[in-house]
Amino acid sequence: SGTLSVDHVRENGKDVEHRVFGWHINLFDEKVNVAIIIENLSSTTELEVIQRRGTYRVSPNSWGHYDVGLPIAESVLRNALTVSAPVVIQPQSQRILHMFDVPSQQLLGFLYDFTVTSQNKEKPLDYRIRTVVTTGTQSPIAVDPTPVPLDSYATHARGVWEGATIETTLPTYTVGSEPTSYNISNGQTDHYMSVQQALSSPEMTIHNPGHYGAVYRVNVPITSNGITKKTIRLRFSARGGVYCGALRMNGVTYLIPPLEPITQVAYIDYYMWGHQDVITLEFMHAGGSALPLGIEISTIE
Repeated sequence: SGTLSVDHVRENGKDVEHRVFGWHINLFDEKVNVAIIIENLSSTTELEVIQRRGTYRVSPNSWGHYDVGLPIAESVLRNALTVSAPVVIQPQSQRILHMFDVPSQQLLGFLYDFTVTSQNKEKPLDYRIRTVVTTGTQSPIAVDPTPVPLDSYATHARGVWEGATIETTLPTYTVGSEPTSYNISNGQTDHYMSVQQALSSPEMTIHNPGHYGAVYRVNVPITSNGITKKTIRLRFSARGGVYCGALRMNGVTYLIPPLEPITQVAYIDYYMWGHQDVITLEFMHAGGSALPLGIEISTIE
């Protein structure tokens, strides 16, 4: 058993929003339990966990793109997360918020949003959120809160960052000009989930250059010299390995199937009237997909 990740929160009279995203493969020869736990460390302040919403999936690892990553990303962008009832955490007590059974050799993916608040805004909040794994009959509550050491070999993203939405505005594209391409979540020019920017301690953090668990909002300003309808084609391609994810545009959510780099693309057309417009694209990269994602903007008529 062990604590996989921890977030110790100390705030003065504030509501704190959380997103907990997990991606865990059970390589034991037996079933394990993975749990999200909240522990109220205050001796006086009662906590309430409200606005609880989330989803999870379990599948063989070889089907992680289809069975786990894409459904989670789609549920987030469609605002289709399952709602859970609020819970109260008494001082000096802890509670399991969610727990998952993971059979041997299976992959678990989960994403849960919730807000931690207190009726008494004058008193500070002091609590800890942990993800833990156990085998056998041991209760997740009893697991040592000290996180297990990071694995220098399996260096998958781990840590705590401030914010779960990333937003950028690209340079203005002029209708009729040459196609223009950009890379997002490239791990270099737009890497917002680094070790340096993490809220967690550096020795307990591995960077998340793919921004897994976050929504990436891309604004594309468009200008045109004409007044007739123009068709803007947005092509999406894998630039580092097999990519898949979910995309929301104009309130509609689409799935980008696994794309092989170099050889495969997905596209969507946007119809523009008038002289100026802004296309807003919201992406969530499905767990297991490779980054960066290429976005090409072009005019097809």
